[in-house]
Amino acid sequence: MLELSLSNVTDPGVDTGHIIRWRAKQQTSSGSPERISVQLYQGLTLIADTFNQTMTRGAYADFSFTLTNAQANSITDYSNLSFRFIPIQGSSEVMRVTWAEFEV
Repeated sequence: MLELSLSNVTDPGVDTGHIIRWRAKQQTSSGSPERISVQLYQGLTLIADTFNQTMTRGAYADFSFTLTNAQANSITDYSNLSFRFIPIQGSSEVMRVTWAEFEV
């Protein structure tokens, strides 16, 4: 698991247009493609989960996930957000994430 704290953001005052983006790839491969879940947390509270995104092999790919209005509305402290990248993979697989951002 990889956890990244996000920089402080001013509350946009709307519950639309909240998008998680990241760039990643599966470094090695055997069998079926591995998956990754990217989660947005406020403190210890899970706000959103991308639920098992299928990784690409060999080349980096861009991924995105748009929060629902209810998920975005549940954020009360934009200065306490973080991402968690949860690999769902075999023990010998390697995944690489080069960048991530949260658009509000």
